[in-house]
Amino acid sequence: MLRGTGIVLLAVLFIFLLLVLAPLRYQAKAEGSTAAPSRIKVRVKVSCGFGLAGYTLEIKNHMVQGHFRLAGIGLKRFGQAKCPQKPGVSYDEQLLHEEPVLAKPPGKGKEGKRQKRRVKGGKAPQNGQGCKIALWEELLHLPQTRPALQKAAEEAWRLFVHIRPRSAGGWLSFSFSDPERTGLILALAGITLPIHRNSVRLLPSFTHEDRAEAELLIKGRILPLLVITVLARVWFDRNVQALVKIIRRRRYGKQQI
Repeated sequence: MLRGTGIVLLAVLFIFLLLVLAPLRYQAKAEGSTAAPSRIKVRVKVSCGFGLAGYTLEIKNHMVQGHFRLAGIGLKRFGQAKCPQKPGVSYDEQLLHEEPVLAKPPGKGKEGKRQKRRVKGGKAPQNGQGCKIALWEELLHLPQTRPALQKAAEEAWRLFVHIRPRSAGGWLSFSFSDPERTGLILALAGITLPIHRNSVRLLPSFTHEDRAEAELLIKGRILPLLVITVLARVWFDRNVQALVKIIRRRRYGKQQI
């Protein structure tokens, strides 16, 4: 009995360490054109535990399909159509001739009655919202707020550098009806060049029409232990803990800031 319990505990501990220490790898691939939405294909694959467990999500022909795999064995498959397609009519033509769905007019049903209760004389009640605004204004003037925000920003940047794609490739062709927007996208791409390192070829087109075509492939990995470490550094920071205690005390009315 004890021997069996020990084996189970060791197996659980091994799986836990494998999931925490082993990198979480992700891969995403997309291709298609806005001129033909039915031909857009997206495939996202996530694996952990050195490929022991994985999940794949595919979007193709307006269908969303996904399945889990454990040790190379498929566990569950599911799929859901975004919109039923009429026989003999392409999906793109169906979207063009589809009647828009109008929202329910206000004042009808339970939601309309709730809106009437909330709004009186064109003004919504401000008691709870005013207290929240006053709380945040007072928090911004505390000496612990600025160091806490700096700590959170530093750790967020460290986390972004870790989880960003390790490799990326492909091309992106785009154009807008206003050429100024196309130039703005190119300017933003130049400013963020140290981040994406020109891994994706940009092919701008000044044809005065809104369209986009792309074929992209990105790969990366995430170490769960590093993510847990970053979150722990932020949460256990003394300035963050001081702000959390002040918010809790103010919420329960034990202390005024």
